Amino acid sequence: MADRTRALFVLLSGAVQRSIICTGRFAKITEYQLVSSGLWSNHKITEAVFACVCPLLATASALGFLFWCGFRFGTILCVTPFLVLAIGVDDAYLMMHSWMRVSVDEPTMTKRERVAHMLVDVGPSVTITSLTNFLAFLVGIYTPTPEIQLFCMGNSVAILFDFIYQITMYAALLSITGDLQMRKASKATNNTQWLKMKKEMFSDILDEYSQWLASRFTAVFLFIVLCTYWSVSVLGASQIKVILSADKLVLQDSPLIIMNHLREKFVLVNYTVANIFIQNPGNLNDPTRLRRLNNLIERYEAYPECIGANFSHYFVRYVFCSLKPTQNNQINYFSDYKFFQETVELEEEESFGAIGEVENGNDKFSKSAMQPFFSWPEFKHWNGFVKFDENGKLNRIWATVSYHGELMGDNVYRKSILERWRRTADSFPELNVSVFDDYAPFLDQLDSMLPATVSTSICTLLCMMIVCFLFMYNLFTVVVATISIVSICIGVFGMLSYWGVDLDPISMATTIMSIGFSVDFPAHITFHYFREGLEEPDSTPARRVAK
Repeated sequence: MADRTRALFVLLSGAVQRSIICTGRFAKITEYQLVSSGLWSNHKITEAVFACVCPLLATASALGFLFWCGFRFGTILCVTPFLVLAIGVDDAYLMMHSWMRVSVDEPTMTKRERVAHMLVDVGPSVTITSLTNFLAFLVGIYTPTPEIQLFCMGNSVAILFDFIYQITMYAALLSITGDLQMRKASKATNNTQWLKMKKEMFSDILDEYSQWLASRFTAVFLFIVLCTYWSVSVLGASQIKVILSADKLVLQDSPLIIMNHLREKFVLVNYTVANIFIQNPGNLNDPTRLRRLNNLIERYEAYPECIGANFSHYFVRYVFCSLKPTQNNQINYFSDYKFFQETVELEEEESFGAIGEVENGNDKFSKSAMQPFFSWPEFKHWNGFVKFDENGKLNRIWATVSYHGELMGDNVYRKSILERWRRTADSFPELNVSVFDDYAPFLDQLDSMLPATVSTSICTLLCMMIVCFLFMYNLFTVVVATISIVSICIGVFGMLSYWGVDLDPISMATTIMSIGFSVDFPAHITFHYFREGLEEPDSTPARRVAK
């Protein structure tokens, strides 16, 4: 418990430290932007700091709410503050920029009018950003990976809290600081001429860039680049591999990485165990039923990867070895399967109990009949391999078969042999056989990872389209935004494949995030382009882009 608490403290302290560093960097960026634009005031420091405080406060509120609802803590949740910080700061800067623009263009507006104008100006953009990211992570909750479910749940709730705090707390903060700025006129009047020249220079650059974007040559050139980019990305995405590794779920300095490496390199390749549970053994006094049970174990031992039958733990063999040894010390029971070449030598047959009573009894596999066998010190451990019902009849059997091989440490190969184990178990339906492997929950995700990623991406994309259409009820604009999102997603898949990144729960989470985050820029650009078209229907495309 102490180690777990210490590890949790290290994780949380690291997350808090990185959050403070990010907050300081965002504040410095804001300071530089404001000083260079000539709109600097002491109150801008407060606005920049609270632009980072609101997302962190939203994260704390969201995680506290989830823990109060009974959700567990996962190390992957330490990423949530940084994701919400990126979204929250983006929204805060939109609001801050709108407020500064209103202050310059309409200095006679009252505080209430400025707040209303700011919310009307950036409200749709902030809502699109928050709603699309919220839906992106909300869809990710239905992925089959538990850690990704927890990750997406934490992010979706945190984004919802951040949106509420942005339009309430941060808008109120801008109102307060704006009121203070309105009471005190700006003293920065020395560099007015330089700022005017700087604004004109950037306006000229922006106009030239807008004209270049609107030209036919640029359209053809970008179309060729886009087709090349799509071809390369699709080729890379088609080559991505689905590989699961526990190393990606823990910190880089975690001792679990060393342990997992040793396990895959030395333990699994030399000794991999299949735990076989027979939940309906039936009447083993029936030779046919017992032969069927023995055939089950023999099938598992017939695999080429099997170490050998002498490494299996199957208590029936030991029962017959102890109760029915032949004169040549060889096993000879109903299936005629000879396992031991040398059996347990009984110095005194009567010391093993009333063997005659056991053999002549009605049920040789009852609890009372097998009690002499289980009472021997060297056989006492077999008590854990059987289970009896309330009447003393055998109703559960646990057996193990051992395997080895150079590829046993590879998850893809282990997935294939796990499927073979299951097919063998399914071929004995009357015994109700189950096979357990401690890594099976991870191996089972290999087949579902790619379909789940594709289906989640498609569902998220559809949600993005619906949200964009609600705010930009223009089919062409929505199609452009959707194509931009699809292009970004394909590029993420393709480039990750070229960089050697495999498809796993972590990369799946980043893909979901990329879909949500990729909405931000296309949504902002297309929305403002669409709004300029409504306000000035006769404006040229270059003019709309420049605005």
